[in-house]
Amino acid sequence: MKFLLQITIALLWSLPLTADDGAEIQGFNGLYIGHSFFVPSVRQLGKIVPESDITNHQQVAVFAGGGYGSPKKLWDSDVKRSEIQKHLDTQKFDLLVMTYYSPLDSSVAHYSRWIDYAISKNPKTTFMVTIPWAPQLYKAGALEITIAKLFSVGLNDTLIKELRDKYPDNKILF
Repeated sequence: MKFLLQITIALLWSLPLTADDGAEIQGFNGLYIGHSFFVPSVRQLGKIVPESDITNHQQVAVFAGGGYGSPKKLWDSDVKRSEIQKHLDTQKFDLLVMTYYSPLDSSVAHYSRWIDYAISKNPKTTFMVTIPWAPQLYKAGALEITIAKLFSVGLNDTLIKELRDKYPDNKILF
């Protein structure tokens, strides 16, 4: 069970399972902003990290339901934007994780607002964009799985590539 948790954490954080030299693996001070898609994942991550070899993991989350948790809507909401900026203003966060909602409110311009703000507080911030899975994916057939894969590859080839090109000094995980 512990090995499964370590693999999950390593995939989520793009960190090795163990340090080659026996040193501790440093976690992130992460700020998670988005919609309810990843609320359960963030909560579980906070429970399983202490059982791993990752140390100094901290996390804070700011969520809003559905499209209100998109990068655009979070920025447009005075209340949510202020709450998120208050966290970033501490300059303690080195990871900002954001969700994807739709092309109308999750574009390069929308992510750039958050990225620019976070970089102004900590230039070494790492970013992650997560995409939701389809409802009841366990029931999906070959066609639905193919469509989901194409969607993911398409976002990587467009949105994520553009963000990586625009911010070459920062990691953009997807």
